[in-house]
Amino acid sequence: MTNNDIFKQLLSLFEWSPSKVVEVHGILSHEIEESHVQRWLVAVKDPNFLVMKDVELSTFLNALICDMRGKKEGPQPVPEKKISNNIVMKKLKIALNLQNEDLLQVFSLSGVTLSPYELTAFFRKPNHKNYRAMKDAQLRKFIAGLILQKRSPTTP
Repeated sequence: MTNNDIFKQLLSLFEWSPSKVVEVHGILSHEIEESHVQRWLVAVKDPNFLVMKDVELSTFLNALICDMRGKKEGPQPVPEKKISNNIVMKKLKIALNLQNEDLLQVFSLSGVTLSPYELTAFFRKPNHKNYRAMKDAQLRKFIAGLILQKRSPTTP
């Protein structure tokens, strides 16, 4: 799954426009052009397509956390230069204030069954013996589950 794919799915989830992305980046005093955001969203075959770098996705996720949870005092988080699906999942968990039970429910909405132990393996440090790298399909299903949960009529 490319960073552009993740970004497109998250914009769909939150129903954000490119101008909203620019506004949210402003929370962290990170300037970005709306045209730059639009180039991340076009099809790969489009001549205006721009590959979203890891640091740009990380910056977006940090801004998302600040927008949804409030900007914390003191130094702001430094965007990772290399991002993995596990980091994306962790940042979404923080931004949406989800507990492990909530995460398991989101996965189940998209047809994925995980045990609590399998879930916590995604949040371990990469050098931990029980660390497990999240596959692209798992992250895709997680985001799909978030979209299903948001659009469900029973969601408060």
